[in-house]
Amino acid sequence: MKRMRWIAGLLLILLAIGAMFCWENFGRARFLYDSVLVAAEEIPAGTPLRSAVFRQIALPPEGKTEGSLSAAELSALADQVAARRIPAGSQLTAGDLQPLSAVIPEGSAIFPLKAQWISARSSALRGGDLVELVENVHYSSLGVYRVAFVKDSAEQEVVNSSGLPERNWLRRADGSGIISHIEIVAALSDYQRIRACTEGGDYAGLILVQKEEKEE
Repeated sequence: MKRMRWIAGLLLILLAIGAMFCWENFGRARFLYDSVLVAAEEIPAGTPLRSAVFRQIALPPEGKTEGSLSAAELSALADQVAARRIPAGSQLTAGDLQPLSAVIPEGSAIFPLKAQWISARSSALRGGDLVELVENVHYSSLGVYRVAFVKDSAEQEVVNSSGLPERNWLRRADGSGIISHIEIVAALSDYQRIRACTEGGDYAGLILVQKEEKEE
């Protein structure tokens, strides 16, 4: 009987230790902490947030910044850009966001590049990227433009299959669809020049060359 009580007591101690471990590692974060998004790396002002990289952390309510965004609100970043510089490790807040339309330069607009105009492009192309347009005859550059949207044949936005933004092109292995055409931010005069090129007699298509963001 004494041995049984000793074993029962030991089991209770082990159960208590196990319960404490589960609470500290899983229960506390789930029931008392809130999930927030933080910048995995520094994000310069004006960067499209769909191409930025975030990670999710759990914090107690008192550790949250006012207006901080959760992982559930990640989809809200699709058409937003960084309104200011966001340091690495900083919580993402509503004040860090501004619509893409707010940073379209005066005199510019969003114009489509039709599927039949495109000769070559990467499957890793995503909205927010920079792309150089090169005509496929003399390989002359028609300029570098910001990609506003990347669409499939059903006019649905093509994003990473994970639903999460990814700045590293090589990690964009799978997309939500097959790219049909894109839309770029350009001045009307530039778009007229691009369109004129596609209507030329020796036209052979546009090559879309992704460009790295320049650090500011």
